[in-house]
Amino acid sequence: MTENKAKILGAAIKGASRGGPAGAILSIVSGAAVIVTIPAWIPFVATGVAISTAAVATGAAIGAVTGAAIGAEKERRSIRKRDDRTKKEFGI
Repeated sequence: MTENKAKILGAAIKGASRGGPAGAILSIVSGAAVIVTIPAWIPFVATGVAISTAAVATGAAIGAVTGAAIGAEKERRSIRKRDDRTKKEFGI
């Protein structure tokens, strides 16, 4: 594996580790994972809230994949920019 590929892989892993928790939190905050429950014996008086673990897991997965893609692309662009500067400086 080349040094550049290792840097891109590292950035992808770092992005995924940040995107996963962010996706899980956003799925709860946005209400996508929230299930409002109403007890049958007390309608419209007391409500409970449950969290759908499947929706949280889906949000975490989406966040991790998105974070990995963004992290890898940002690193790829920085490597390309560095290589372009080097080529320009040395006239390659």
